[in-house]
Amino acid sequence: MAVAKLARKCLSRKGRKRPNMREVSFELERIRSSSPEDLEVHVRNVDAEEQIMEINRERF
Repeated sequence: MAVAKLARKCLSRKGRKRPNMREVSFELERIRSSSPEDLEVHVRNVDAEEQIMEINRERF
């Protein structure tokens, strides 16, 4: 699931939403070294952060 979420970010049409290659590399390494339980918590936290960032972008 974490890899799918990362891939979805990479395919975003808006450049500001796409991660750079360093961020992708870091995230893939983190996914590779994490336990399944850690990944589930991280995916939920990333979703919440993305929602907050989207709300802030809409305000400005």
